[in-house]
Amino acid sequence: MSSEPFSAFAYTIMAALAGAVTALAFRPWKKMTGVEVALTLFVGFSFAIFVSPWVAHSIMHVPADEPRAASFITYVMGAGSNILLPRIIQFFERLLGAKGDGQ
Repeated sequence: MSSEPFSAFAYTIMAALAGAVTALAFRPWKKMTGVEVALTLFVGFSFAIFVSPWVAHSIMHVPADEPRAASFITYVMGAGSNILLPRIIQFFERLLGAKGDGQ
């Protein structure tokens, strides 16, 4: 795997998109509308693109010249965002006593 800046950027984009698509396997996507599927992909992709580099470099101390590790973290966060974010929202709804839709 190349560590050139363009290649690393391309790997990050592919990992974020693949993670977002993988996240649909954990959601009831057959019952979702096209807009819901698109939003799921968008949220997973954008979360992975914007949050993963910070997590990889600031928290996990992945070197900038190591695109494999950064791409792995991006993939996991792309998939995990659509699994974990609804659970986190439900947790805070219960904690604050808000009445959500219960999904």
